[in-house]
Amino acid sequence: MKPTVEQVVAAATKRDPSLGPFVELAANLLTAGEDIDVLGQAYLQDTLWWRVPKRLDPDDWQDAVAGAAALLEGLGLDRYAEIARSDKTARILEAWGEGPESGHAEALAARKASGLVAPDLEEFAWGSIMGGEESDALTAVEHALEAELVRSGLRPDGAAWKRRALEVTAEVINRPVEFPPGQTRLTMIITDRVESWIGAVRVPQLQRWRSEVANRLLNPIEPPEGVETMLAPMLWLLGEAAEGANLTQSQYLTPVTVRAAAERFGWWDHDRAPRSESEVHQLLHLREAATRLRLTRRTGRTLKLTKLGASSLADPVSLWRLVVPSLRGGDEFEAMMAELVGMRMVEGDAVGDALAEELMPVVNQLGWRTDEGSLDQHEVGLSIWDRWHWWRVIGVMKYQMGRWAKDPFRRVEPPRAYLTEAGAVTVLAYLRLRAIAPQHDLAR
Repeated sequence: MKPTVEQVVAAATKRDPSLGPFVELAANLLTAGEDIDVLGQAYLQDTLWWRVPKRLDPDDWQDAVAGAAALLEGLGLDRYAEIARSDKTARILEAWGEGPESGHAEALAARKASGLVAPDLEEFAWGSIMGGEESDALTAVEHALEAELVRSGLRPDGAAWKRRALEVTAEVINRPVEFPPGQTRLTMIITDRVESWIGAVRVPQLQRWRSEVANRLLNPIEPPEGVETMLAPMLWLLGEAAEGANLTQSQYLTPVTVRAAAERFGWWDHDRAPRSESEVHQLLHLREAATRLRLTRRTGRTLKLTKLGASSLADPVSLWRLVVPSLRGGDEFEAMMAELVGMRMVEGDAVGDALAEELMPVVNQLGWRTDEGSLDQHEVGLSIWDRWHWWRVIGVMKYQMGRWAKDPFRRVEPPRAYLTEAGAVTVLAYLRLRAIAPQHDLAR
């Protein structure tokens, strides 16, 4: 029978009384009162390379690592003991001695080189702040990666292992769990994150709105029908860039191209034709987004497709997946406004000034301010329009001007903004990104 942790600690203390307390300390750090069978290489590395230098006095680092080596060897975990005694561990502790920045960088590099960092998947990214379900799933993935790495003998820094690590991670988090039935680790993480998203805000109205839409965000949002029609302007721009679109000296699209786009998409209401791209804000938005998404690049006075742009032109669904995050805009305020506007518009049309009136108190309760103080309804309305400008370009929504009577002069029908069918799906996809985003900060 294998000796217990208590027996190994007692034997080490009897053999070397000065080392005994550090063997016991190592046992507490590595098991936290649990059975030693829960220990994995990833947790061992994190303990030796982060917890020891962060929690203990520098004078005790070497003794703590020696205590860990003695404990692991006594338990028959020779491979783990070698990690404790390795030159790599010694170098990391030396780096921590030089300063926190050096120590963190050295430990992070060693962790990556070990091959036991659970990789992000296309549909899922790990957070640095985790709920219980995600933490348990990460531990399961790390154990599976360790077992596969030992079994396969692949180089942890090689391309073959990176591909296999992705496969192992996907297998573990998508494997059905015994309880609750019908769930996987991934679906449980998603549910946990959505619940956290709802509870993360202290504004009751926003909590209610998030709760109302939450069930629609638990499962992946499939691309909408008619995605080619919705993204027609972007597909047109990519098509122009595929041919190598000529640019003016000011780096704008040529007037001929501008007029063709304005006429094709109904972007111009004046008697004279547009003379420059700078006069057509839709084109400016489109060009900026294509650059930011790395779909196009400028070479001299020619607009060209990138490799990603070429694949997106050939696959509109892939382009849609790239465009969904762009609904948020730039900074976190714009992202929150996109969430608020999207949540209300999937429930119904925005008529007149009602949306700005409804959102204004929520925005202010969330703590957003200008230099002068709280945001008034006009300022909230302008922020809504900032989102709508881009949403209209990519076919997420349409805007219907109000109607006015001449005699007497009065408004007989207010303006109305509404999501297209494809746009409603796209907004839900954006809200899902918000709800299940990996958490890296205590406040979202």
